Amino acid sequence: MWPCRPRFCGGWDWPSTRSQRSQQRLEVAVAEVWCRVLALPAGGIKLSDSFLELGGESLLALRVCAALRYELAGREAPDDDEAPGAEEAQFGQMSGAFAVSELLMAPSLAEYCIFLRRHNVTVDAAGQASEGESSVNRGGSKPEAFARRLCQSARQRGPGARQALASLLDSVSQQESARWCGATRDAGFNALHAAAQGNAVECLQLLLERKAKTTSTEGGAAMMPMHYAAMAKGPEALNLLLNAKAPLTVRDARGQSLLHAAARSGADQCVKYLLQMAEKEKQGVRQRNGEARKLLEWSDRWARTAVHWAALNGHVEVLKLLLDAKANAAPKLITEHQMAKRTHLVQEQPLDVALRVHGPNSEVVRQLQNALEEEDPLRDDKDEDAQLPEYVMTLSQGGLDRLALWELRRLRAKNIKRVQCRIFFRASCGPHVLASLKSAEKVCAVVLRADGQELASVLQKQSGDGDQKLQALANWLTDAPGWRKAIATWWKFNGTYGTSEGSEGSKSQTPLTFKITCRRSGKKFAEISSQGLAVAAASAIAARQGWRAQVRRPDLEVRILVSDSDILVDLPLLVQSSMRLAGELSSSGMAAPVAWAMARCAELQPGERVLDPMCGKAVILVEAALSWPLCHYIGIDIDAEQLAGANSNAFLAAASGARLDLLQGDACRLPLPDASVEVVICDIPFGRQYGTIEGCRDTLYKAILEEFDRVIKPGPEGRAVLISSLEQEPWVIKEAKLETTEAAWRCSARRELKLGFLDASIVVLRRRAPGEAIAAVPELSKRLWWETSAGRGDWASLKVSERPPMQITRNREI
Repeated sequence: MWPCRPRFCGGWDWPSTRSQRSQQRLEVAVAEVWCRVLALPAGGIKLSDSFLELGGESLLALRVCAALRYELAGREAPDDDEAPGAEEAQFGQMSGAFAVSELLMAPSLAEYCIFLRRHNVTVDAAGQASEGESSVNRGGSKPEAFARRLCQSARQRGPGARQALASLLDSVSQQESARWCGATRDAGFNALHAAAQGNAVECLQLLLERKAKTTSTEGGAAMMPMHYAAMAKGPEALNLLLNAKAPLTVRDARGQSLLHAAARSGADQCVKYLLQMAEKEKQGVRQRNGEARKLLEWSDRWARTAVHWAALNGHVEVLKLLLDAKANAAPKLITEHQMAKRTHLVQEQPLDVALRVHGPNSEVVRQLQNALEEEDPLRDDKDEDAQLPEYVMTLSQGGLDRLALWELRRLRAKNIKRVQCRIFFRASCGPHVLASLKSAEKVCAVVLRADGQELASVLQKQSGDGDQKLQALANWLTDAPGWRKAIATWWKFNGTYGTSEGSEGSKSQTPLTFKITCRRSGKKFAEISSQGLAVAAASAIAARQGWRAQVRRPDLEVRILVSDSDILVDLPLLVQSSMRLAGELSSSGMAAPVAWAMARCAELQPGERVLDPMCGKAVILVEAALSWPLCHYIGIDIDAEQLAGANSNAFLAAASGARLDLLQGDACRLPLPDASVEVVICDIPFGRQYGTIEGCRDTLYKAILEEFDRVIKPGPEGRAVLISSLEQEPWVIKEAKLETTEAAWRCSARRELKLGFLDASIVVLRRRAPGEAIAAVPELSKRLWWETSAGRGDWASLKVSERPPMQITRNREI
């Protein structure tokens, strides 16, 4: 044990001769690495100094051990950001001579070197740096010597520190002075970093007056002065830098925030200050960056929050501050694939780290256990809303988060929590109200929701083969207490509750039929076979509930969804009848949001005929049919191959109940009678993919616009929505004769937009009423009359607002 070893006292009497120096080569090499990692002046370390007393902590200790292993043992090159090698299963747990824990517990540099020698770590003459190459206690080159003196001076506090630093800066040229004080872009580690590290407020003030940049970064980890200030014992330097407009929400190259730096170094005063500033910013007192509220939630490269680092390094006061500020004691885990892309280390919860490093009886473990008991959202005895049914809704597409949260708040839902593309909530509203949710793809009743650790513990308790583990898991799912409430909720949506509960002990005249859908993602639980779990769960549920398994059109579906981070069992209640993502089109064409926007411009009414005379793969018509299914859609194209693609997409329109007919024909000679349609929606050729630019301008636009005029009904109900390139739009407007006395159309809107890299515009035309004055063509705008201030960003939300209510899931084809 370290406390039993004698300690060296006094300063380090460096040997003056080469033969004497060879006896302490190990101390020289270790001190050199300590100086480099801790940013200390060369020769400033004594034999009696300990790594912790010099400002070291776990992350810096890892960098020291990696560097020593490389320089002394000849192992692979060190990485400042992670523990190299395959034997370190956990961060902070390195085996052998270069164990991080040994460095942190060593009472002095001398004792640490004794420990290294006991593990046969030495420095021979061949490995010793030649005279003048060692950075320990040497003068070095003139710029390097000046940099060391400058940083040492910048760390000083008290009377005379500011004047001494100013004298040093004035002793070099103005350009050199700006570089060393951090006023240039490529300054690296400079005097501003050193002053922040030493909490030297007077020197910091001087450097800021000399235009030092608060965002200058050092090499390697890319730490800013703010990170070093956050690791200091007091918040004075931190406060000064923030008042100098330094950003509060910066991260270094390892993804570590200021709160990470303060928590891992045990700077409780800085942690308290950062939490106060984050709270002020959240309340709108400081508006420089609205993301300060995420400080407590941010994770770094190793998927660790500030709570992880406080627990790892045993900083009890810091941990208490973080937990009192409502930091999550069990942050959400990322997937194994995401973790593998970041580092080779294994992902852990703060409690796991504390148990491994400090033991079960430590104060750190006790605090984390108490916090977990208080914040558990699933404990019915502490949740006053636990008697409400729990639902999970999946979003139909990206960009609907705001709409979904707004809809749920309007329903006065409780315990709203978003997990990836799912939103969990509790609500007392009835089926018809939930069916009106526009942002949802599905709404399900939750049977069981557990994290990956609980699932892993269930599998570990079963020591048999794979089939036995699957059966044990199926029994665990079947015994979940949420079945009774979920089944009761299902009956509220599918009949009169009480006619056939299907719960244990009840007898129903006709047993319910069910189907298991099991999906597993990730690699953590690769031992679980989706098909095997589905079979085992079906057998267990049938025996427990008295139901009968049925593949085609069952009464209800039981979904079992397993991922690296959690397991979810639910019963689908409602499903969107027009449930679809743009990527589900069998044959793609125009971007689905643009196609929907064109249909929205037409303001379609039930019973109207809508024509696309150059339909291609019918994307525009399909998008319109999904939102306005009560119209009759006609698609015409001259290319048989395009019509084949349109036919493969037409089933989506049929699924919504809309009528879609496809014909082969020429847009210049449409096979339709006069005045036979109310609306034309068309993506007219630009002269790039089809035809030529000159051919479109000379003949095509005139021919198709005359044909549109023939087939569209006269009167105010006749309208056309066209999309054209900005380059060709003037010729389209010219052939429409919008500003002539014989004009049959008036232009009501023009909207510019991007189609990939092409600038395009949507042109909305309406029939002129008899005697209506000729109106000027409106200016090109960035918004249409029906858009919100978010513009194209809100098209997804507006699109789903046009969808019909969701349908119940009973007896549907799965």
